[in-house]
Formats: sequence, C-alpha cells, structure tokens
Amino acid sequence: MTWFLPPSAWVLDQQLTLPPTLYQTSVLNDFVHGLQMWLVRYLRQGHSPLIHRRLYTETHMPQDMRDAIAAIALSQTATPDNEYIISPISSAYLSALLIRYANDRHVVVPNLSTAAHLARTQALLIHVLLGLLSPSIRRRAEAESHLDTLLRWTRQLWDSANLDAATSSLVPLGTPAANPITGLYRAFILTESVRRTYLIAHITAGVYLNLRSSGPPYSHACRGDVYITQRAGLWDAAGAASWEATVLGACPLFLHCLRGHDLPEVGIAAGDVDEFARHLFTVLWEADEVERWTMRTGGEVTAAY
Repeated sequence: MTWFLPPSAWVLDQQLTLPPTLYQTSVLNDFVHGLQMWLVRYLRQGHSPLIHRRLYTETHMPQDMRDAIAAIALSQTATPDNEYIISPISSAYLSALLIRYANDRHVVVPNLSTAAHLARTQALLIHVLLGLLSPSIRRRAEAESHLDTLLRWTRQLWDSANLDAATSSLVPLGTPAANPITGLYRAFILTESVRRTYLIAHITAGVYLNLRSSGPPYSHACRGDVYITQRAGLWDAAGAASWEATVLGACPLFLHCLRGHDLPEVGIAAGDVDEFARHLFTVLWEADEVERWTMRTGGEVTAAY
C-alpha cells in the first residue's frame, strides 16, 4: 500500500512531449475546456480531478488557495459588461500571490514544506488557467507572462517532494494510536496532488503555446514523464476506509503517464481508469483513441466535457 512513497516512485522517465500528430485545435480546445470544468467543479463540489476534497480543510486553507478560489468564483460571474471590474480584481489576487514569493529564486527548497509548495503552485496554476481562458487580451498576456514562473515553482515542488521521499518524510506523523491507513491515505492525497499539478502545469504550457501559435507546432517537453495512479476509485474514495478497500481489491495502475497507452492493450477498461488520466490521454494519444476506448464502456464514462 506504499507504492507511491519510495524514491523510485519519483523517478522522471523519458521526456514528456506532446505528440506532433495531436496538434489539432479541436483536441487542444477540448482539453483546455476540461480543465476549466475541473476548476468550476472544485468551486461547486469541493473536489475535482485536480484538487482533492481533503487536501485543504476548513481550518487549514492557505491564503494562496483562498484567493485562487475567490478568483474562480469571480470568473463565473464575468460578462462582457463587467469584465472591466472582474479583470483588475483577479489580477490583484495574482499579484498578491507573486509578491508573497517575490524572492523565491533565492529560497532553497527546504525553506517551504512540500504542502506549502503545493498550495502556492496550485494557486498560481489556477490563476494562469483563468487568465489563459479569459476573453480579455490583457489577462491572457498577463497569464502567459507567468508561465515560466509556474514551471519554476512546479520544479521546486517536485524537488521538495523528491527530497521528502528520500528522507521518508511524506507520511504525516500522528499519535501512536493513530490508524496507519489514515496516514497513508493522507500521504497518497499529497503525493498524487504533486504529480497531477506537475503534469497539468507542463502540459497546459505546451497546449496553450500551440493554440496561440500560427506557425509550426511548438514541441513542449517537461523534465520527464512522471508516475501517476491511474486506477479509478482511489482519488475519488470517500475516505481512508474506502481507499483501503479499493487498494486491496485491484492493482493501483501506478504507471508513467505515457505508459497509459498500454492499458487498452492489456484489457483495462476505460471505466477502470481515473478521470484525470483519461483526460490527459486525449492530448497524449492519437485523435479519437480515447473516445473509441470510452465508447466500449457503454456510456459509463465519456471523453467529452
């Protein structure tokens, strides 16, 4: 039950590059639309494929994330008539986040906990996604200007988690009588959140730059492909007990993202694969492959948003 904890689970594999055959505007637009739906889902339901319901609590919601969630809520009220009001408020939230970490180039990784790295990186990712999806030309340009900062924070987040893995610091310490499964469940939420944030930040950068470009496809690669847990039911488990039951009942499908392409070939149904992974596959596989795969579930899951 500790597949996600050892240092080997943090090994970056081959370069993660958007396949050149997939630079179809419709595919990229659908991917971005799905990310937008995830932000709205988190706002309305407190849980999404990107942000877990138990990652932040009512008593521990970092200011970085409070502001980012407020920005999501604002975006849902935006109209052409009030954009001049919404835009500066959203930009102010983003500016406040950047000011809080203005000297981050000179901060070594251990100065922030992995949880703190994650909160600020997810917050910046939210602001960047909202900006890139905005009808405002100024906000899109502002968001694009912060892509390098987002990728730098993402690398620092990954390095922090990697360091924790090397020092066995990823499992939260509890009381001697604490249920060890609860600690493992919390560690899973934290580590899987790091992995998902890393992938979405890097793939979003590549997708956006290709949507914006009128020239040859932009081949964006991050430092390497990462492991993610692709088994459905683990991320969406209601709590530690149901998470444990799912773990004991089936292989977690802990694979490098690009290895997900092997799943249909070995008979894994789309309904048995986590929504996050299925959505990534829409830009990592050949056009329509995911749709054909999901259609075999008889409507149980879909590739569309």
